[in-house]
Amino acid sequence: MHPFSQKLFGSVTRGCLAALFLTTLPAVAQQYTVKNLTPPGARAAILNGAANGSQVGTDGYGHAMLQTGDASTSVDLNPPGANQSLAMATDGTTQCGSADGNA
Repeated sequence: MHPFSQKLFGSVTRGCLAALFLTTLPAVAQQYTVKNLTPPGARAAILNGAANGSQVGTDGYGHAMLQTGDASTSVDLNPPGANQSLAMATDGTTQCGSADGNA
């Protein structure tokens, strides 16, 4: 066999073996679960913090909110008289954030 043919044959063989090896590997992919956490009647939801089964953030109307699981558990944390509020963090028991207006 000509030396060039041996090189070409060797390269093709290695390439085929590599392709065969790669196609026999099991496919491993990340799997994600997506939950819509927009409260009923709200335009949007922005979550800023989560811990121990609780999530905090804001709804689409500028009110701080607390959730414990899914959108149906949303609680409006906007203080009476406040124009808007924002929940930033939680440890699962206590929430922290801010509000402005005449609260």
